[in-house]
Amino acid sequence: RNPGEEKWKGPYVNLVKPDPWKKSYVYVVESNRVNIFSCGLDRRAGTADDIFAFDPEDDEVNDDLINPVEKTADEYVVTDALPPVRIGK
Repeated sequence: RNPGEEKWKGPYVNLVKPDPWKKSYVYVVESNRVNIFSCGLDRRAGTADDIFAFDPEDDEVNDDLINPVEKTADEYVVTDALPPVRIGK
């Protein structure tokens, strides 16, 4: 349950697959941000092969909403999608 939203009823993520090296993603909460990353091939945090999923800046999100890219669904290619990982019990 989200403590900041009393009426929040979900959805919640129950299953997230491991990273490509079969390890769980690392979740770090810093003030109001959540950083998610894979430790990469060497499976150690803080090394050059770590792979981060950064939140977009507010202005990036707003620009996308105000000036959407005019493409058809066939023109989009997913090249950087995160696979699921189990969270919690």
